[in-house]
Amino acid sequence: MSFIPKNIRTRLTLWFALTLAVILILYAGISVSLVYVNLKNNLDNHLQQDYEIVEEMIRIMPDGSIKIDSEDDPYFHERWFQLWSTDLSLLYENRPFTGKSLPRVSAAEKTEDGFHFHSLKLANGVKIRVLSGEINIDGKWMFIRLVRSEEGLWEELNDFLRLMLFALPAALLIAGFGGY
Repeated sequence: MSFIPKNIRTRLTLWFALTLAVILILYAGISVSLVYVNLKNNLDNHLQQDYEIVEEMIRIMPDGSIKIDSEDDPYFHERWFQLWSTDLSLLYENRPFTGKSLPRVSAAEKTEDGFHFHSLKLANGVKIRVLSGEINIDGKWMFIRLVRSEEGLWEELNDFLRLMLFALPAALLIAGFGGY
């Protein structure tokens, strides 16, 4: 007993549907990957904008203390950032979300040259994107970390993935009926 249909029309339709399925699966995989990269790049751009805004707010007082001029920034309380001294002691933290704390800056993170982006998963399961690096304000070197939540990124990616998973079988059914 063979599963291969004898009707040439049926065989051609099955081959057409199988070929289309492979192409659509490749397309969906590439599309999801590109959407992820685009969303991550957008998040990185927002972190860079946050850095430029926060950099303008930092003031070093004559006694060496740090003052943050936040009066001109209506979104200051939504920005999550930390300033660390060169000996890795926390100088300042603005944390808009309660109950979420970052791990201490590691020596390996501090020794990386320039600014760099990386993702972290906090102890409470929250995924975040971090921009960190050394900064010089008025001759005083500090280490800065700016943070944004990745929750929106993952929600959008899951929505797009669900759309792809719905569209793939629908496209195959339409193509199968149209080809037969």
